Amino acid sequence: MSFESVKTASGQPSSHVQSTVTISQVVTDIELVSRSTLLEATLSSGRYTEFCDKKISLCKDKTESTIWSFLKVREIDDAVNIVLLLIGAKINDLG
Repeated sequence: MSFESVKTASGQPSSHVQSTVTISQVVTDIELVSRSTLLEATLSSGRYTEFCDKKISLCKDKTESTIWSFLKVREIDDAVNIVLLLIGAKINDLG
């Protein structure tokens, strides 16, 4: 809901005020609100690996799962070795 008042210049001592009231209905997607709340809680708590694990478990295709796996790796101590595994490199062949 919003309100707006506009004073019109009429050149007369008492100016006329035009008012507009706009009413809008906001549709709330409960699933979107739930996912947003979860993301906000994750960002404030710093529990990124758990969040990524949940997202990985819910993925329906390999590409999306791989993206979440790379995001998760950023929070893991042994990130280099895990990234190498994710891209298909054999650690023993690199040394």
